[in-house]
Amino acid sequence: MGNHGVVSGKLGAGHVVNRAKKSTGFHFPSSRAALALQNWPVSRRLIAVIVMALIMGLVFGGLRVAAAADQAAQFGRVSQLANLGQQVTGLVQALQDERDETTGIIPSTTAARALQQWYSATDAAAARVRGPAAAVGGSFPANIQTRVATVLSVINHLGQLRSTAQASQSALAVIADYSGPISDMLLLNAQIAQGTTDSGLANDVQSLNSLSLAKDQAAQQRALLFNAFSQ
Repeated sequence: MGNHGVVSGKLGAGHVVNRAKKSTGFHFPSSRAALALQNWPVSRRLIAVIVMALIMGLVFGGLRVAAAADQAAQFGRVSQLANLGQQVTGLVQALQDERDETTGIIPSTTAARALQQWYSATDAAAARVRGPAAAVGGSFPANIQTRVATVLSVINHLGQLRSTAQASQSALAVIADYSGPISDMLLLNAQIAQGTTDSGLANDVQSLNSLSLAKDQAAQQRALLFNAFSQ
């Protein structure tokens, strides 16, 4: 009878231990199981899906906005260069007229006075170039910045160019004096479409530059004829 009490006590104690083990396993699940998506309540799953959709929408929306902003900035730069190119084309025309009139007057001691109206027209065209040229900053390619700086340098030294041309003794010398500055401006116009993916614009710029070069060749012939007829 004493053994029966001991056995019953052991069985009771084992039963309590087993219940404690079962209870402990029920109340403390593993962290991996708790994080598993299939163990989440339906409402929490729905919220997670909505949050992920919002995050992905923000990410892709931000990428599209950044791409659109970059494209707009590129278009703005090309538009600035197109405006600058238009003004530079007018200045090239004024320099060609000034050059041709100079070949018809030299050699002459009154060349400066006789050419004053042509100098005034060139100075006005140069003033229209300064504004767009000053707007070309660090966001433009380095070679375009260099070309713009060269054109501004030509404008700043127009007085020296004219003095040299007036002192020349032949039409070929005058043409040589003006050929460098005019070439620098035509090279700038040739690079207007650089950095754009618009093939149509690039072809138009190339065609316009080819036409400008041909026009300058014709203007040089005109200067030679003007000099010959004047003599």
